[in-house]
Amino acid sequence: MNLQHLGRQRVGRIIILVNVVFVLCLGGSSLILLNALNTLKINGTVYTKIRTAVDLTADILPPPLYLLEEYMTVLQLSVAVSAEERRTLEDRLTQLEKDFDTRQAYWKGKVLSENARKTLEEEVTPEAKKMLDTIHSGFMPALKQENRDDAAKYLAEITAHYKAHRSGIDHLVVLATADLNNEKIMLVSTTNFIYS
Repeated sequence: MNLQHLGRQRVGRIIILVNVVFVLCLGGSSLILLNALNTLKINGTVYTKIRTAVDLTADILPPPLYLLEEYMTVLQLSVAVSAEERRTLEDRLTQLEKDFDTRQAYWKGKVLSENARKTLEEEVTPEAKKMLDTIHSGFMPALKQENRDDAAKYLAEITAHYKAHRSGIDHLVVLATADLNNEKIMLVSTTNFIYS
């Protein structure tokens, strides 16, 4: 009977030890998971680093969907003196237009709010295309013929299209910012619900 009792005690201790190890592993896993969630959550370490990098890049580079750089290149072309300078600016304009087309195709395949999609398709893009068409069909030929009066007339049209395009961009920024804030509020409330 003593041997049987010792055997039961040994089995009991093993069961207790296994349960303690299990609880410690579960607690350790929970701490690791909690740390990972805190790192990856909205306003967490990784999110903040990504957001900072995106904001810095956006502040440094003019976005291809906004034709600011194209407009500035046209202004530089209007006063360019040498053929080499014009060629360089024309090449730059061609590349900028390709970048615009690439980003336009990109955004066609993305999910946007109804208002943002409408503003992009009905305000931003049409004025951008009108501006680019005026550059190619009127402004550039006038410059090549060295007809400064016609170039100035087309530059005024380009400026009007640019201003309308800029107005659409400003409207789109307001909508995109509101959409982003709404998504952040939803994510924060979901995260808070999970943690509580």
